[in-house]
Amino acid sequence: MTGGGSAEGSVRLWEFATGREVRRFQGAPEDWVLALDFSPDGTRVVGGGKYQLFVWNTATGELVGDPVRVTELYLHGVAFFPDGRRVCLRGSGGQDRVFDLETRRLT
Repeated sequence: MTGGGSAEGSVRLWEFATGREVRRFQGAPEDWVLALDFSPDGTRVVGGGKYQLFVWNTATGELVGDPVRVTELYLHGVAFFPDGRRVCLRGSGGQDRVFDLETRRLT
């Protein structure tokens, strides 16, 4: 599987081998989605865009909780830690932050 975001705010999941769209994620922002990453166990996808972090359930395409405002800048990179509980965020100003998915707080 592979995922992609777009300038229209859509987030989609495709089957890599066939190019078939498997799922369109719900609650995508009305702005750019600049970065995506799959959790190590494949159950969640995180996406970063203008000021916010989004977490989706891979199986259902639904948001897990509300979007979280995490920065005053665009998120150009998101990456799960191997434990699947934290996400590294890269802001357009070069700032790096860590977001804890369990507490829903920046550390």
